[in-house]
Amino acid sequence: MHYVRFLKSPKFYVDKAQSSVKALVTVSTDLGDDFLPAEVKLQAVLLRRSVTISEWKTFAWKPGMRAIWIEINASPTLLKDTPSLLVNSRRSTEADDIRTSHLVGVLGASACIAGFNEASSIGRVERRLRTTSAEICIYEDMGESIARHIWDAATALIAYIDQVAQMGGIQRDSSSPPTSSALEYLLEASDKSGLRILELGSGCGIVGIWMATAFPNAQVIMTDLPEAMEILGANINQARFAVGTRLGKEILDWEEEVPQSITAGIFNLIMVSDCTYNCDSVPALVQTLASLINRSPGALIIVSMKMRHRSELGFFDLMAEVGLNKLVEASMPLSSVDRVQEGQSHEAAVVYVFRGSSFPRPDDTS
Repeated sequence: MHYVRFLKSPKFYVDKAQSSVKALVTVSTDLGDDFLPAEVKLQAVLLRRSVTISEWKTFAWKPGMRAIWIEINASPTLLKDTPSLLVNSRRSTEADDIRTSHLVGVLGASACIAGFNEASSIGRVERRLRTTSAEICIYEDMGESIARHIWDAATALIAYIDQVAQMGGIQRDSSSPPTSSALEYLLEASDKSGLRILELGSGCGIVGIWMATAFPNAQVIMTDLPEAMEILGANINQARFAVGTRLGKEILDWEEEVPQSITAGIFNLIMVSDCTYNCDSVPALVQTLASLINRSPGALIIVSMKMRHRSELGFFDLMAEVGLNKLVEASMPLSSVDRVQEGQSHEAAVVYVFRGSSFPRPDDTS
């Protein structure tokens, strides 16, 4: 999957008799380590509160490019009341659909224009994403810190939970993802009993915020290191939760004891996405999961990962050693424009469901 990324905040320029908004953007992978090697037409427009205030303009991204300038003519009088610049591949202001049946290929983004917005909004981009269950807006930082960007496995995890939640009472077909009776039961009963969710390595908060938006009467705690707290707080503040749902954030370092503010709670769902890429931190992650399951033996653990190197396979051995048993393995396709153009199959992230050895209910995969 590829993402439109603003390298700097859009700015207003005056050149002789012409004025315009310009921005330098790239189209890269979630880690920013590869650029889109395919031709795609990028679409750009100026917005005010999600309403277009300029004509759409097309820019050609071509193989071999590392960045492209986006420029739209605009007068100072047009740029009032928090204007922004949207760049995507669809010529639409609607949220990008991240369901696996509606893969968009390139996820768009918008950014506020420097000098016409509050300073706190400069240096961030906004992504609007939707599924069957919910639509969310997520801020990312423009900087190089990948910890505060959306990663592929997070979108795959959301798509998986969305599909499973929609399968209640529906006849499965060949496109239905593998799931488990315990997970289906948990999601189906969520309206009445409420999910109690803990997310590890939340980053900018896309998974936790989507869960808090999609499921009513839930309690969601997102956790990460101190450097992620600012972007998490910004996303919590602008989110619209489902009725009765509460969402919070906590600092959790896997190398340290789990704080009492977390151990005091009993969870039924623990979520992790794209946290196994750093093999040095995996043993601490697994020990943290084992500690949490000891306190919440009725919880399911859902792990989403996009395998980046074979050393990540050690995660599964460590999970087995602490008695965390794999119930489900579901491959979730990730859209890739270049693979489609070349007739190749999509990349995939894989979602795994685990339970502890003392899990109170029997469970069969289905």
